[in-house]
Amino acid sequence: MNTQLLKVGQCLKHLNDDVAVSEVTLSDGEISYTLLNLELPTAFTVEQARISARFGWTLTDKTLSLDEIRSRREVVRVCKQRRDEEAARKAEEEQRSREQVSTNPEYQDLLTKKDEPSTTKLAAKNIRLLLKKHFKGIKFSVRMRDYSCINVGWTDGPTTDEVDAVISRFQEGRFDGMTDMYEYGNDPFNKVYGGVQYLFTSRECSDALIEEAIASVKTRYKSVVGDDCTVAAFRSGKLWNVGNEYFSHGLQSAIHQAAAAISKK
Repeated sequence: MNTQLLKVGQCLKHLNDDVAVSEVTLSDGEISYTLLNLELPTAFTVEQARISARFGWTLTDKTLSLDEIRSRREVVRVCKQRRDEEAARKAEEEQRSREQVSTNPEYQDLLTKKDEPSTTKLAAKNIRLLLKKHFKGIKFSVRMRDYSCINVGWTDGPTTDEVDAVISRFQEGRFDGMTDMYEYGNDPFNKVYGGVQYLFTSRECSDALIEEAIASVKTRYKSVVGDDCTVAAFRSGKLWNVGNEYFSHGLQSAIHQAAAAISKK
């Protein structure tokens, strides 16, 4: 392709895109073109020096009239205006959400980015604060495995559901197995108080809690639970094949479920 001056309306092809010259500009001795995409309501600017075969450009025989160029310019202008208005609306919405989160009395004692710039470290610190506030006297382990994962562990105390209800908001999204991608939820809470990609909770059960769970199952299924149903048998996994005619995964599973439902907060 030569370096001749292109005229308004001249059509070109760049890779798989068809475009037309909308405007020719001379600035500081450099010529540039505003090009309209003929398939999408978008426009972009390219310097004349970049329009050559080596950069994937070819001229076509097609030329658009000035009326059509004006019409397409208006479509691009309107679409850009709508995109800008939508972006402004979302920005205002996000700002309002941040303000609501920041002024929520439930979170008034939490740290913010001013206290800890690292989003994951901030989340870990705030998780500790919330757990201490909601579950007094319970010892929790809050550990960062790396900057994408926080593990929370404890023994007895509240149930997993009770803990998740307090801290689950710190998880920023979820992994979508269909697309093999992580999807962020864009919650303003995370921008103010921190967040992490993966937040795991793990509750350990003491022998005393297992005994209580066994007693609970015995009360409901007296004919199924014998004297051999002990904490030691449960710990060793011997109860998986006991009572399969009554429980989908054996007596072991029933005790697991009973223990998980017992709150010691």
